[in-house]
Amino acid sequence: MTEDGVWEGAWQIVGRLRAAGHAAYVVGGAVRDRMLGLSVDEVDIATSATPSEVLALFPEAVPTGAAYGTVTVLWGGKAYEVTTFRREVYPTADRHPVVVFGTSLEADLARRDFTINAMAMGPDGEVVDPFGGREDLRRGVVRAVGNPEERFREDPLRMVRAVRFAARFAFAVEERTWEALVLLRLELVRVARERILAEIEKLFRREGIGRGLALFDAAGLLAVVRAQLRAVAERLFPRLSPDLPRAVLVWVWEKFLGDPPGYPEGFFRLPWPRRVRRAVASLEADLAELSASPPLAGLPWPLVRAWAEGDEERAATLFSLLALLREAGAERDLVSLPQEALPLPERWADVRAHLGALPVPTYRDFPLELGEFLTRYGLRPGPWVRELRESLYRGVNAGRFPPDPAALEAEALRLAAHLGGQEKRG
Repeated sequence: MTEDGVWEGAWQIVGRLRAAGHAAYVVGGAVRDRMLGLSVDEVDIATSATPSEVLALFPEAVPTGAAYGTVTVLWGGKAYEVTTFRREVYPTADRHPVVVFGTSLEADLARRDFTINAMAMGPDGEVVDPFGGREDLRRGVVRAVGNPEERFREDPLRMVRAVRFAARFAFAVEERTWEALVLLRLELVRVARERILAEIEKLFRREGIGRGLALFDAAGLLAVVRAQLRAVAERLFPRLSPDLPRAVLVWVWEKFLGDPPGYPEGFFRLPWPRRVRRAVASLEADLAELSASPPLAGLPWPLVRAWAEGDEERAATLFSLLALLREAGAERDLVSLPQEALPLPERWADVRAHLGALPVPTYRDFPLELGEFLTRYGLRPGPWVRELRESLYRGVNAGRFPPDPAALEAEALRLAAHLGGQEKRG
């Protein structure tokens, strides 16, 4: 069904409810996304009709959550959730509210999490917006409905949702809402793991992974959701190599394209495998060195200009990142990611072109054969050889020494002594 068809079906359902004397509106995320000019494929309806009254009007409907006021109406091959106006009472801290049906749209909207989700729309385009959601959309903020501490105490999962919406839309979290989130972050441990997983999975399936993880870190939530983050990353992003999840690479991509060099400290509180930690630590060390490397200044590179606005330090950072991705064999995998997971995927051709222009694009192009080098100087093979190769690769592409065998051999000898290369014992 097309998007127009989805909306047409919704208005027909609303029309039938209204013709029977009930109030009915489209509510929630569909209203928000329509106002933002985004596509909508799922529309929810709120009504003053009780579940039994909805079922009487729509014999083909299914009482999927009648105890909570929700009936699923099948219309034109599409499922619509139709929910009775309600308010939720939280008598205990177990996160399971008691649902009380009502007849007031405003009371129904007041129970929702954020102002941008607390709007309703009728078929003639009228919008019911008692909490300023339209203005918050215009300002680009995520703000709790009413008292943010009360909203988060009612259901701490709303803290994760605040981060997800801020990341998805590149919004800020409103000051009082943010303060309440930081204050109550440990309340999240009360929430069932499956509910947290579902929210984080939505974050990983859309743009803004880097922003979302940075917000988790800034709020002190990483320690609370670390297990869920790892579980989602491993389920959604098959491993590129034995220890490098795609999720990490996408986060690296966004982080270093959008922000100054440096990782959120909280990254290392996540239980990534040792190889991932080493790779990121190595990247950070390279960034400091590469940022000051003259050959990288002012790269004539459309992707760098578009994202870094001519900032030479960020250009150097991006150069280093792309070199790391090539070393990890990740270029092919990043290209194959879903479009929404990779910012500006149409520019990947620029990335490939620039990688191809490196002095030594791949290890296969390396002018120095390391096996012969080890034999010539009587050095023992070992794990240090891989570090040697990676250091030489990064150094020659950063312009620290020319890509000729003599210069590489001299640098390799210096690095071998530093990395602990030992002579064979005869």
